[in-house]
Amino acid sequence: MLSKKASCESHGQDSSYFLGWQEYEKNSYHELSFDLLESWLESNSDVLALKRKGRSVFRELALFQDYHGFPDFKNRLVEFMAKLRGFKVAFDPNKLVLTAGATSANEILMFCLAEPGEAFLLPTPYYPGFDRDLKWRTGVEIVPIHCTSSNDFRITACALEDAYQQAEKLNLKVKGVLVTNPSNPLGTTMNREELNHLIDFAITKKIHVISDEIYSGTVFDSPSFTSIAEALMEASSDDADICNRIHIVYSLSKDLGLPGFRVGMIYSYNETVVAAATKMSSFGLVSSQTQHLLSNMLSDKKFTGKYVKENQRRIRRRKEMLVAGLRGAGIKCLKSNAGLFCWVDMRHLLSSDTFEAEKELWKRILFGFGLNISPGSSCHCSEPGWFRMCFANISQETLRVALRRVEALVESTSTTSGAGGDNCNHHHHRRTVRNSRRSWFVPSPSWIVKAWETTEEEMLAVGGMDAVVFLRAVVFSIRIFSIAAVICFLLVLPVNYYGQEMRHKQIPSESLEVFTIENVKEGSKWLWAHCLALYIITCSACILLYFEYKSIAKMRLEYFTQSPPKPSHFTVLVRAIPQSSQESYSDSVKKFFTNYHASSYLSHQMVLRSGRVQKLMTDAEKMYLVFKAASLEQNCKPNSIQCGLCGGPTHSFNILSSETDSDKGKTGFGDLDLATIRKECPAAFVFFKTRYAAIVAAQVLQSSNPMLWVTDLAPEPHDVYWSNLCIPYRQLWIRKIGTLVAAIAFMFVFLIPVTFVQGLTQLEQLQATFPFLRGLLKKKYVSQLVTGYLPSVILILALYTVPPTMMLFSAVEGSISRSERKKSACCKVLYFTIWNVFFVNIFTGSVISQLNVFSSVKDIPAQLAKAVPRQASFFVTYVLTSGWASLSCEVMQFFALFCNLVKRFVLRTNDDSSNATFSFPYHTEAPRLLLFGFLGFTCSILAPLILPVLLIYFSLAYLVYKNQILNVYVPKYESGGQFWPIVHITTIFSLVLSQIIALGVFGIKRSSVASGFTIPLIICTLLFNEYCRQRFLPVFKNNAAEVLIEMDRKDEQSGRMEEIHQQLHSAYCQFNVISQELCRSQCLNNQGEGDSSLDPEKLKSGNEPSQLNGSCTVHSNLDIAETRKK
Repeated sequence: MLSKKASCESHGQDSSYFLGWQEYEKNSYHELSFDLLESWLESNSDVLALKRKGRSVFRELALFQDYHGFPDFKNRLVEFMAKLRGFKVAFDPNKLVLTAGATSANEILMFCLAEPGEAFLLPTPYYPGFDRDLKWRTGVEIVPIHCTSSNDFRITACALEDAYQQAEKLNLKVKGVLVTNPSNPLGTTMNREELNHLIDFAITKKIHVISDEIYSGTVFDSPSFTSIAEALMEASSDDADICNRIHIVYSLSKDLGLPGFRVGMIYSYNETVVAAATKMSSFGLVSSQTQHLLSNMLSDKKFTGKYVKENQRRIRRRKEMLVAGLRGAGIKCLKSNAGLFCWVDMRHLLSSDTFEAEKELWKRILFGFGLNISPGSSCHCSEPGWFRMCFANISQETLRVALRRVEALVESTSTTSGAGGDNCNHHHHRRTVRNSRRSWFVPSPSWIVKAWETTEEEMLAVGGMDAVVFLRAVVFSIRIFSIAAVICFLLVLPVNYYGQEMRHKQIPSESLEVFTIENVKEGSKWLWAHCLALYIITCSACILLYFEYKSIAKMRLEYFTQSPPKPSHFTVLVRAIPQSSQESYSDSVKKFFTNYHASSYLSHQMVLRSGRVQKLMTDAEKMYLVFKAASLEQNCKPNSIQCGLCGGPTHSFNILSSETDSDKGKTGFGDLDLATIRKECPAAFVFFKTRYAAIVAAQVLQSSNPMLWVTDLAPEPHDVYWSNLCIPYRQLWIRKIGTLVAAIAFMFVFLIPVTFVQGLTQLEQLQATFPFLRGLLKKKYVSQLVTGYLPSVILILALYTVPPTMMLFSAVEGSISRSERKKSACCKVLYFTIWNVFFVNIFTGSVISQLNVFSSVKDIPAQLAKAVPRQASFFVTYVLTSGWASLSCEVMQFFALFCNLVKRFVLRTNDDSSNATFSFPYHTEAPRLLLFGFLGFTCSILAPLILPVLLIYFSLAYLVYKNQILNVYVPKYESGGQFWPIVHITTIFSLVLSQIIALGVFGIKRSSVASGFTIPLIICTLLFNEYCRQRFLPVFKNNAAEVLIEMDRKDEQSGRMEEIHQQLHSAYCQFNVISQELCRSQCLNNQGEGDSSLDPEKLKSGNEPSQLNGSCTVHSNLDIAETRKK
């Protein structure tokens, strides 16, 4: 026979919240800032060894246990609590009781403050564990204070009174109110008004208040945290006894990330409560060893300050990543500023406004999509459709996987709602995982607000480092041209407008030349205004560039150190392996690196030639996928009976076996001699035991012949450009010369449309050449159309051929990675557009007919000074047509929309396989952005009216590109911010060229003073560029040894290094065999994740690879923990 307590069902173990804990017990735990604690322990080894000043205290700690707690530990604890509250309140260690965690603290307070059958009021939603902690053994009842979303679940005086009246109706005596501040699960802090309501209510009703403040150190945003102790100090009341009815619960489980240490505490102003709680705490003491360790840790105030600040920063960054991902999926969150979770609004995904519908959605999320989140009903929320998502106990990569599944959930919900229920639910799931961004064809009207609200931390989490650097370039342009616009409109524009003694028309009727520097007469004493404006713009640009370069370099370092281990960190690409008639390339590699890198060499993988066999394998894969899809259509039917063998859910469906009976025991190509049909290339991926060893091997010359054993750091697996790895290394310099010649030839061929365009801008020449058009061309709107708009349109259409051509040249050049190819293409497109849009247009339209134009180098500034102002109208029109129009096309995605419409309504097919998502086209958008910045700098003091047009473009570009990165493009690989040096050097070139042009203008206008001041400015700008090149550029080319060694040490001490070494062997997969696809399709059906494709340019949304080995077996647990990769 057992006691009633043993058979009691009030523990709450069967709630949906604790079902998630059952999943948690199967998975690994990941703490957001645990590395900081490990680092402290490494540098304070005596503490772990139970030593004090070199002397062992083991006997002292092992033989003595005072349930009052060590005085030193309690002193350190109250100091830490005061520090978290900004030292606005002080705590007395004599009023503090140590307990085995906050769970024990809350239960002890229930025993002290209430009898069985009495009640405490709790505002909803509240932590589900309170049903166990407060009720199970104490017999205390909980009466909810119903808070609603209408005021963001804030506590009101009316809600408190309603709950009190409800308790009286139930014949329950109310002994107090318990609140969590910051709130679990809301993630919000209580404001002063709420705290005052609470204190006034306690005074009126003569009841207790318990404030659970275990998340006080996680407040990462405003408003700051206000403890009830602080509110009590400022409250004015005639009730002197109110202090004796205020109690605070705290622990180190959340703020220091130590839930396993079970360190909690009660702080009470009531001496009787302190005495009683101290006696009860003897049933759950904090061990003396734990107190010793934490006392030493908390005494290190420098460490605790750094830890709390860094932990808050990481929490904020991870929360913003979650919120941005949910926002992209059309899901809103309650605005929060603390805690390790978000309160998520999924009411629009419910089939009905009921808690039954919420439970069905929760089951679908948990079992259908592999996401463990807590439904609002488990938190006693009064409104169905709210869920708690925890973000701090999963890795960043797992969170990305989880967000893709959330997107798939939203899409499949909208799909199944119109398809008659949940039949074929999993089949829709697979389709939506691949096409979770289908909505990008028709952008939502609210995209502007969403893009504006997205923070840089969210962009880094969603788009990667390259996306942040690109947007930084946009923001830099907005800042510098805002400054330029203000200076030029105040100083330069009035001087230009009144530069000649003439009768002015109304401003709208004036020609653009009146506002340029051409209108300033020679010898004008007002040219100092242009020189001053040039100085201000240059100095402002250099200051902004410096801080941006410094910030991005720091961000790049943090991004590298905080990212999970990547194969490229440990891998070196070796090319030009010497051929030997006595051994294979593979044997040569093993022999060479075993001999010269014996201590650090791990293994290697040869690069194989791909030919007809690979084509046959690809065709076989496609055929297999066709049959697999057909079989799934037949087998995706509702199953009304639960499987008796595996206990699968009723909506499960059958999957074809990965191998037939006749194939068992055989490999996919077991009958073929792969050694003969896949010939090795003189290239290999060599894996090293540490990051430091890999980078040393990559940078050191391996042979006395520099054309043999050439090493480079390997790109990421999905960044590898496999077809270029087999190119003989001796050919690369020939290829580079060939592509350079081809690019130059292409530039000359492009002179044909440019010359034609410039012919259109010369109205007098057109009238002379085509006299029959003279009457038509005299009409104002026709002349504006022909000389302004039409040339820009023709030039833009011709320029559309440039990016793919330059991308082809970059591929032929021999790039080993796709990001390197895209970066190379970006530079080529940039140089090409600047040359053709700026220089060729200027010289073709103005001075090409002069044979002596370049008779002397000193004449170049003068010729530019004459030509640039005359082309101002063309440049303004070009920004309007190429800039503004390109942004509208980017938002609407006309080409993709057209292809989708043709496929659906002309070809009559619903096949989703062609709806591939693409990575961001940096090679087209970055050059366009930098070209407009180039035009802005060169024309700022010459033709200031271009500045507002540019400002509008950059402002729109900021919103458009943020939206596209968030909702359209999928980052499949990146360069780690390598685009910023291109931005920097282009800006410096633009500044120097603008200064040279200004020097020529001042010479033409005969202003010796302005010319004299411009020359030092050019020299200073070049010196600034050299400083930045020496100070920051090496950081973008190489990683510091101290950083690599430190990362290696942490991995070795944590025991992760062996796992990393095992995963390296399968990281670089050149051939995607059918057996791998079979395995991955099984993962897809079970977990909602797709396989990793060889060509990242063709990856579907939802099939993004994991960080280390591309495995698809990642489970996501948004409420409890990260599931281990199996």
